[in-house]
Amino acid sequence: MTAQSLQSISGEGVTLFSAGEQKNGDASQPDRRRLQERRLPAPKSLVFASVMNVLADNGFRATFADATTGFITAIGRSKSRVTVNVGGLSRISDQPTVSVFLKDGLNNITSVRVVFGTSTQSSGNSGTLPERILEDETIYTHFFDQLAIEIEGRNAGIAADIERTEGSEIAH
Repeated sequence: MTAQSLQSISGEGVTLFSAGEQKNGDASQPDRRRLQERRLPAPKSLVFASVMNVLADNGFRATFADATTGFITAIGRSKSRVTVNVGGLSRISDQPTVSVFLKDGLNNITSVRVVFGTSTQSSGNSGTLPERILEDETIYTHFFDQLAIEIEGRNAGIAADIERTEGSEIAH
């Protein structure tokens, strides 16, 4: 899975879910949780910043982010198309969405639950259609793989900062 796949959710690609490759609403609650949730060995504050970076790197813009509650919502770039129906022309826009919830655990383990979806709006008679939750495993796997890399990089940076600080204290 390439970075292009997650970006296609938020950009011109909307293809991951418009082509019908994913199942919407077919997963059981335990299967959905397995797909959307991971426990990561890092403090909540570090995971929060990492999630924000991964979302931004993939074309999502945060619409709400609260480090205290660990809740983040974001939207990607919408894709519009014009359709012709009995009532004339109408514009349909697909808006990629994502919600993330972070929860502190014991021993600096943070639980991350992410839900990718899309909402569709039409200028015709149908208005706003219900949001569809995406259940394509590759989307979630790619997100969590990128998140693990981001966390690892941040942890390495923190370790290097500590070594520099300790080294400068010894020299003085």
